[in-house]
Amino acid sequence: MNKLKMVESYLDRGWGLTPVGAPKSGDKNSGKNPFQPGWTQNPIRDMETGKGYWDNGKDYNVGVMTGEISGLVVLDIDKPDMFEKFLEQFPECKNTYTVRRDNAEEWKCHYYFKLADFTPPSHNVETTGWGDLMCNGKQAVVPPSVHYTGGIYEVVNDVEPLPFKREYYDALLMAKKKPAKTKKKSSPGKEKVQEGERNNALSDWARQLRKQGMSKKEVKAATPDFCQECDPPYDEAEALKTVESVFSYNTPIRRDKTLVQLNYFKGKSVDEDGETQPKTKPLGFR
Repeated sequence: MNKLKMVESYLDRGWGLTPVGAPKSGDKNSGKNPFQPGWTQNPIRDMETGKGYWDNGKDYNVGVMTGEISGLVVLDIDKPDMFEKFLEQFPECKNTYTVRRDNAEEWKCHYYFKLADFTPPSHNVETTGWGDLMCNGKQAVVPPSVHYTGGIYEVVNDVEPLPFKREYYDALLMAKKKPAKTKKKSSPGKEKVQEGERNNALSDWARQLRKQGMSKKEVKAATPDFCQECDPPYDEAEALKTVESVFSYNTPIRRDKTLVQLNYFKGKSVDEDGETQPKTKPLGFR
């Protein structure tokens, strides 16, 4: 596959693109992370800019920006059992634009849909149970990008993406039933958190959840939802760094009693002038 021809085809569809770091063999965190500052708000829309990233011998992968920028929702499947139940309920979803690595399991696909009557929030596998729902503030690695294992991303069903219906979203989020008792993962408020206030709001929110007894893993799982409540959406990678920082500080143990209070008692003594004075005396041994 010719990378520049693929890039051109994505741009012709009206999809916004972003460069993604090159993969490194054996490094599972490589080959999937955008590196441009403010990438969530600055899509590549023309070939001239695209050539600067994908015609320079640096082996950058190609990312398509999901959400309103490209008019896309992408479902990234990590656990097939739950998602198969969704496909049984909505079999038409098997025939939408689909991408898979050539060395991946047959079920491990990216299913593409176009935004229709509403824009869903993004979710990760912790909240869905089956994988990632990628919308605003996210990107999906597209062909002919290369996975860190050496696998190449390919289009396995080259058709137009289906409209993403509200009933799809409801079914996908019901796949993982919530426990009867859960701690409320409250966000800073109903109104959008504005740029310039996002980091402070996120820090306060994470500290509050930590004080409520939530673990770092639980707070990280809720962080993508927080990011979508920001205007513009907060970069998830940066948000997770802030959460990590909040949990890196040890909560000091409050000491209500000092050694003096524990090992001494307050008594009285009479000075040379015959006046009574307070005096701290050590406890006796028994």
